[in-house]
Amino acid sequence: MNRTAKIEFELEPNEDGFPPIGSESLHAIPREDGSFILDNTPFFVTEVALGDRIAADRILDSENKFAFSHVLEPSSAKSISIIFLVKELEQSIFDNLRDRGCYCEFAEFRALRMLAVSVPETCDYGALRAYLEEHEADETISFAELAV
Repeated sequence: MNRTAKIEFELEPNEDGFPPIGSESLHAIPREDGSFILDNTPFFVTEVALGDRIAADRILDSENKFAFSHVLEPSSAKSISIIFLVKELEQSIFDNLRDRGCYCEFAEFRALRMLAVSVPETCDYGALRAYLEEHEADETISFAELAV
């Protein structure tokens, strides 16, 4: 059995063209029962988080790519996505989230500088959300709760 797989999630852009991609691929670990454990955090996909056990169907003519079907068992992690509106604050926000125990991943999608954040159960989510809301009110970030 392969050690990792890619799970494809179809995305439906809204009238403003967001998200800026038509699908997102997440790494997953195959299990013997045919399910998968998500092994990274989404930037756009809603309703899934790091560590979720999911069902997916093999994509034809592909050895290690699968199409997401549904969540079988959610993990205790939460997923949020941040778009940076002020470049100079990226590192301090990243450091703050890591200090809270969050796993963070940077990426750029068509000039959008973004952070995918996995929030562990041990993090005080109320305090984290208040911190993000302050930055959003200051128009330094925009954030979305993808799976909470």
